[in-house]
Amino acid sequence: MQSSIFENLGARFLLPPHRMAEQFKHIQALILDWDGVFNNGQKTTDKGSPYSEADSAGTNLLRFAKWLQTTQQIKIAIITGAGNETAFQLALREHFHAVYSKIIDKKLALLHFCQTYQLEPRQTACFFDDAIDLPMAELCGLRFLIHRKASPLFEQFVVQHQLCDYISACEGGNYAVREICEMLISLQNIYEKTLSSRLNFDEHYQTYWKERNQIETQFFTSREQEIIPNSLINKSLQADSISH
Repeated sequence: MQSSIFENLGARFLLPPHRMAEQFKHIQALILDWDGVFNNGQKTTDKGSPYSEADSAGTNLLRFAKWLQTTQQIKIAIITGAGNETAFQLALREHFHAVYSKIIDKKLALLHFCQTYQLEPRQTACFFDDAIDLPMAELCGLRFLIHRKASPLFEQFVVQHQLCDYISACEGGNYAVREICEMLISLQNIYEKTLSSRLNFDEHYQTYWKERNQIETQFFTSREQEIIPNSLINKSLQADSISH
């Protein structure tokens, strides 16, 4: 384990690294918030809500590392309170399993996702950054809080109420997702193998890649405390596929 590398960056392990490594063996799904996690949370009038390729690559490496251990695709979803077009684009390109957008009660989305894939909430790990995420984080098996220097009282609340297991050194928009992905791979003592396989594009990575790219992303939203298919996004995607 190389937990000291991340602690030296400023990360905090609320759950001891050896226990986190053991717990991650039972994790079958990754749940990621969007704003404040993949970016710094700022919005613009043109609906800008960006992400970093370094974070995207981090999710892919973590998924591949898990595949090397289990030969199964770990499930992955975005659950966001907004409707972010860039989140839809990333999920489609990277073949995430689902995107839940404009979700006010994220606990409902998490439970819907778990029911869809026959999982228990404790088999999921979530990346989050703010108050809207807490009902979801409370149920997940592992919780990774994205650090924000401007939110010391929020971090204090989360720690006191045992709502997270790790606080990142990096902030949202500054590669926090990549940090957590690399940390989790390293705790499994599989970082060298993961990178070497990816470097050589060997038969393991090719098999994982082919399987990953067969995943079709599903889109959902909420209406009156009910999770429903996001028909607007699905229709838009169908129109794009016809036009191309």
